[in-house]
Amino acid sequence: YTNGIPGRFFTRVSVKDRRRHMLRGRAVLRRPPRARGFLPGLMSGGTRRRTFEQQRVVSHPVDRIFGVVADVGRYDEFLPFCTGSRVVQRGEGTLSTEISVGYGPLISNFSSRVHLEPLRRVHAVSDPSELLESLEFTWTFKALSERATRLDLALDFEMRSLEHAIMWDLAKNEILQKYIDSFKQRCDLLETAARAAAPRKRE
Repeated sequence: YTNGIPGRFFTRVSVKDRRRHMLRGRAVLRRPPRARGFLPGLMSGGTRRRTFEQQRVVSHPVDRIFGVVADVGRYDEFLPFCTGSRVVQRGEGTLSTEISVGYGPLISNFSSRVHLEPLRRVHAVSDPSELLESLEFTWTFKALSERATRLDLALDFEMRSLEHAIMWDLAKNEILQKYIDSFKQRCDLLETAARAAAPRKRE
């Protein structure tokens, strides 16, 4: 007893006070919310490497769409951002090519080795350039019917500059949409020309 009051009363009060202080301490030491980075989702973890895959079905026979993709020497006639293209050397199932591209301030030339598997696959590996440490792309083709083909495109590349990689992140949807659509539009144009050149049947 202390002044006629049981000592356990003070013990209980001190325990409560201690808990209050502990809770207060936890509140003070609580971690602040994690700050979101600038342009979240664009940095890809700070790496300069990018990959992309897309599948699409086009209403053209496999031989036509394969022929358009494999005709690298004519890319500058229909591909957006392509300012020059030529085949330097032809081999059995292989091409050595040079392509010039430009998008805004980004301009570069690519020397590539292209491997062709007729009606099945086009695979290209490019040498390092002003903008890229590496570039590799693969088209695969699968005939679904006489008038339909499934395309699978896979890109794998690494930019020399992280700044350019971020620029790619901002523009990639527009670039890739136009890029893939251009092959289909080229097929449409060739098909229209073939129909116009075909002799008409006599009635």
